[in-house]
Amino acid sequence: MGPGTIFLDLSGEVVHRDLAVGERLLVHAGHVGVMDPSIGFDIQLVPGFKNILFGGDGLFLATLTGPGHVALQSMPIMNLAEEIGRYLPQSGGESSGNVATGVAASAVGAVLGSLFGNSRNDRA
Repeated sequence: MGPGTIFLDLSGEVVHRDLAVGERLLVHAGHVGVMDPSIGFDIQLVPGFKNILFGGDGLFLATLTGPGHVALQSMPIMNLAEEIGRYLPQSGGESSGNVATGVAASAVGAVLGSLFGNSRNDRA
């Protein structure tokens, strides 16, 4: 790490929070944009039977612990891909949310692949 220039794209509205020492913030992991290296990051299971059945967004939350600055995004890449996918035409010419799942999976796979350098050319 060191000084330099970065280009950052956070989707939707960006919310900035300054966390005090020991202050905790529970958020969906996909909404974490950037954070200071002093922020502690952990994943925890959301307890409760009702959350397991009716949670909808998943069973896990990111726990951010201060001190430090964090920027959260309101529309992570998966949500953005699903929103775009609603307007893509199906084979019959109509748009549908069913396409969104494939588009979202492709977008997330491409992003993760580029982050971790797992292209088809890198495999042995």
